[in-house]
Amino acid sequence: SKWPIWDNTLVSSEIITIVIQFNGKKRGTIYIDKNFDKDQVINKAKRNDNFDKYFFGKTIVKEIYIDKRLINFVLK
Repeated sequence: SKWPIWDNTLVSSEIITIVIQFNGKKRGTIYIDKNFDKDQVINKAKRNDNFDKYFFGKTIVKEIYIDKRLINFVLK
């Protein structure tokens, strides 16, 4: 019999995990399609109900995005 043949389509995932931080502290994660661009990822994080309490009464000073890894919202 033959050796098994490697098939990348079976192991590559279309969903990735993005860490969400507020002022450098991890507050949660979101799962997104790996083909989303920066703006789509940031908008999904902002619309997530789990993070409303961190945005409430604060203004976003800076959004730090590391591609396919994390978003850090610097709030004031």
